[in-house]
Amino acid sequence: MTCLTIRPKHRREDSTRLLTELLRCVKCHAPLEHVVTLETVAFDCLQCASRYPIIDGIPRFVSAEFIRRDEHNDELARKTKNYFGFEWDHFRDWGFLPDTPSGVDPNTSGGTVSDRQRAFQSKCRLNEDDLGRDKVVLDAGCGNGRYTLEAALRGPRLVIGVDLGYGAVTSARDNTQQHDNVVIIQADLHDLPFRDDVIDSCFSNGVLMHTGDAERAFGEIARTIRPGGVFVAHVYQKLHTIWEHNDRHIRDFTTKLSIEEGLEFARLMAQLARFLDRFEGVLPRANDYLRLQVTEHHMFDWYSAPTASHHTYAELAAWFDAHAFSLLDELPSHPDQPTGEWACNLKGRKR
Repeated sequence: MTCLTIRPKHRREDSTRLLTELLRCVKCHAPLEHVVTLETVAFDCLQCASRYPIIDGIPRFVSAEFIRRDEHNDELARKTKNYFGFEWDHFRDWGFLPDTPSGVDPNTSGGTVSDRQRAFQSKCRLNEDDLGRDKVVLDAGCGNGRYTLEAALRGPRLVIGVDLGYGAVTSARDNTQQHDNVVIIQADLHDLPFRDDVIDSCFSNGVLMHTGDAERAFGEIARTIRPGGVFVAHVYQKLHTIWEHNDRHIRDFTTKLSIEEGLEFARLMAQLARFLDRFEGVLPRANDYLRLQVTEHHMFDWYSAPTASHHTYAELAAWFDAHAFSLLDELPSHPDQPTGEWACNLKGRKR
């Protein structure tokens, strides 16, 4: 059972005021001003006059074509916006589904409130000190806001959820709008609109490997974290040669599918997984050679992501070290080899 700390009431205008102090222009890096007129609500650059509109309550640090789905998938960033935008619009209730008796609906496995709470503890791994009442917390790649919400419930001063996907930020806004200590913004993890050294605690759960350059995204997030601040990074782990070969060839096919075709493929893979799961030990054995899960959402997330890089613990640890973080975790005895888990998860503190 999760214990939550009751904090004093936080006002929406307090969050906007604090956010303004943290932001910078993504073009010239100058400070921004919060502007409210009869015609517009936006953040304006005080130096180059760039304007970042607040549309539907979400500050947009992206160009206009990123605000909704389109059919232009020739550029990775726009395809990522489209596919993950669709995912978190279609699966907007993932992590908010009511708890049901085990086995009643395997297609909800991982998507209930209890699943969300457990995953926040095991993957995001911010403790009470990291989420203290004076802390500014960043959810780097917030999806539909399920972990943004978990962080906010613990009472930090401000939680900022950032995502590139159009449907991700609208779903995250809807799922967290009752909490005045949450702000959702649309931005690219390769070009964040934050000043240096302003974030106290950050988690990025299963996102860096979908950016096209995970190391660059890691470095950009690291830039924003204060000395003494913490960062938890959770990325896909590089598995054994046969598994990686199979996954690469399946994804060579699935990443060429349309969004709707990818959703149908996900349904078929989930049905196959549920069939194999009827026989003791068969589904875990199949996962020694390819990714198979019983939920449509997990299969869409895995196979329809436009890009997905896999990494070793040694690689992830090197990123922490290169950006002046001391690890708070012990590495596996052979950090350059697969551990048998799907992901690498490390926590570090900035020196």
